[in-house]
Amino acid sequence: MYYCEKCNFASADDVCKVCGKGNLRKINGDDFCYFTSLLAFDYEMYESALKSKNIDVVGMPYYTHAVSLSSAGRAQGRRVYVRYKDFPQAREAFDIIFVNNS
Repeated sequence: MYYCEKCNFASADDVCKVCGKGNLRKINGDDFCYFTSLLAFDYEMYESALKSKNIDVVGMPYYTHAVSLSSAGRAQGRRVYVRYKDFPQAREAFDIIFVNNS
C-alpha cells in the first residue's frame, strides 16, 4: 500500500486516486489515513467507540457550500482519520455501529 501525504489517503497504487499525485511513498502503520465522513452526531458515537478500544481517531470538520441561518458557522460533519494499522479494528467498529445495526 502507498500513502498520499497531501490527501492522507491510502492507495493500492503509487498514484493518489484523490489528487492524482504520483510516486507515493510506502505507507507506515502510524500514518493517519482518511477512513470515512460522518455527520456530527454519528462521528461522536463512532469516536467514543474507537477511543474505548484505544484507537486514535481524528475528526476534521467539513462544511457544505450551502449555508442557512440555522447552520451558519457549524460544521456539517467530520472527515474521519485513523492510523493505517488500526483500519481493521476501525472497520469492525464501523460495521457494528452503522452497517449491522440496520
